[in-house]
Amino acid sequence: MPAPFLISKQDNGKLSETSREIFREQFDTLEPGQYFVQFKPHKTARFTATRYKWWFDCVLALALPKVRQHFGMANKRTGEVTYPDTVEQLHHILKIVYNPVTIVTADGTGIRTVGQSTTGMPDKDFIGEFAEQIIADFSGAPYYAFPDTGCPDREEWADMYNTGEWHSFKQKK
Repeated sequence: MPAPFLISKQDNGKLSETSREIFREQFDTLEPGQYFVQFKPHKTARFTATRYKWWFDCVLALALPKVRQHFGMANKRTGEVTYPDTVEQLHHILKIVYNPVTIVTADGTGIRTVGQSTTGMPDKDFIGEFAEQIIADFSGAPYYAFPDTGCPDREEWADMYNTGEWHSFKQKK
């Protein structure tokens, strides 16, 4: 079976000579029969993994199904406990657990711990401390969020994203 291949259409509407050669080579490998062919534009710019794209689409998306039942959110008024359904909710909880800040009112009557924003953290701290600690914790008991292959780092994730492998990888988890 032929491998995926890249061809170029010239401004004059014709294929380049190299593209014609590639077509010939690919079609020569086919057995007789009918084939469905689909063309899609090639993205020349490579996807760059910002820390938040990686964090939400990779780390939290892979972890959520395995860890959500470990992080209940209790409504103080009703006592109802709910569990995170989205990566945004999980991120909010993880900021409270791994990046807490305590708010104290001026008169000392109100004390509350909340999750401090991570947007002000340099990449070194966000990736090297905050994210790595969570990945390490989620890799073992009781979560086992990243069995088998572990959690892809930013470069591995970006490579899978660029080659189109990421969505099928994520579906298998």
